[in-house]
Amino acid sequence: MPNWLDGKTIAVLTTMLTITLTLGTMMQTAHSRLGNDILSVRTDLSGDIQNLRAELSGGIQNLRTELGNDINRLDDRVNRLDDRLRSVEVGIATIQTTMAGSDTRLRVVEQHARHTDEMPGPDQNGG
Repeated sequence: MPNWLDGKTIAVLTTMLTITLTLGTMMQTAHSRLGNDILSVRTDLSGDIQNLRAELSGGIQNLRTELGNDINRLDDRVNRLDDRLRSVEVGIATIQTTMAGSDTRLRVVEQHARHTDEMPGPDQNGG
């Protein structure tokens, strides 16, 4: 055996080896726990994402339903407004037709009134 390999050196080397193995074991355990924790977080996050997707899908479907109902109500209101406008158009056309006939009759009356002034009356005395 060499000189330097006495009891103290062996004790120091054994202690160093023990510390190294202990640190290695601790690191391995910590790494393993960290891996398990990461897996747990991934699983939880995946579940949360799935729940969020389900909630969002439900919310979007509800919005589509409500929007569809609103569009149907708006279509109904537009159709009723269109019917009312059509009724007003028919009424205005009737009034215009009536007024056109009245204008024609008024012109005829005015012409007769002018001609009456120029022509003698039925008793032939001019008025």
